[in-house]
Amino acid sequence: MPGEHPTTEDDRSALKVLRVTPQGRDVRAGRQIVFQFNRAVVPIGKMDREQESIPVSIRPALGCKWRWLNTSALACQLRESDAMKRATTYNVVMTPGDRTEDGATIGAAVERSFTTTRPRIAYTRFANWLSPGAPLIQVTFNQPVTNRSVRRSLSIFADDERFSLGAFPDGLPRSLPWGMASLRWRTNLELMINCQG
Repeated sequence: MPGEHPTTEDDRSALKVLRVTPQGRDVRAGRQIVFQFNRAVVPIGKMDREQESIPVSIRPALGCKWRWLNTSALACQLRESDAMKRATTYNVVMTPGDRTEDGATIGAAVERSFTTTRPRIAYTRFANWLSPGAPLIQVTFNQPVTNRSVRRSLSIFADDERFSLGAFPDGLPRSLPWGMASLRWRTNLELMINCQG
């Protein structure tokens, strides 16, 4: 068709990274990153690789054990103790280096990023009144959070007015916080979390 470039033999034989998984936002904090190439890179045989021979950098760093899953898929595999952290953005860069048996390598660096599961409110309930106008509200998150992140990201709104809050552990045998807001008596309360905070 007009405007299209014919596919050449060089295009078909060029080494390309088709995808890097995981990808996107709010992905599970797992134990594997996989680079899928468009063609075979290594022959069947010893599939383990030393870190020094892999042209890949990951930030924050991960304790990868590198292995070819098959002739065209390279994986960073993590022990349970080295699993990815939640609520973390990982930046992955693969530079030209690995070569196929006929000498082909990727033409330019490939950069990808993904973000593991971020905190979300899983459950809230009104617990008690600390004093007139100061309700005690239990807030349960989907993962452990810090006092600083709760104070920065959590807000209470009443009739379109925003109120600051304090946060402290609820004392129950689990890593969940209490949220406490000082505000006048209102009938319509809305608890919001700013995931960008």
